[in-house]
Amino acid sequence: MRIDPWVVNVGSPGGANGSGIVVRHMSQVSFRNTSVVGALTLLSRITGLAREVVYADLFGARAFMDAFLVAFKIPNFLRRLFAEGAFAQGSFR
Repeated sequence: MRIDPWVVNVGSPGGANGSGIVVRHMSQVSFRNTSVVGALTLLSRITGLAREVVYADLFGARAFMDAFLVAFKIPNFLRRLFAEGAFAQGSFR
């Protein structure tokens, strides 16, 4: 199967000749997709930092904060272990 390095979108407004056909090189498409993933990763990191700041403001560095975090880690670990198949894949031949 041959992969064509050109992507053609038919019917898109504002084509090269006003014909409605837009031709983009594959590297342009890859750059756009990579940029979207990078931007969303940056947004995720910023919201994670904001979450940690709110946790620190509400709970501080006390034992209650540790208990709060452990209360979330245990169910998430069990879900990853049993529901997502890690236990099933690791325990059967």
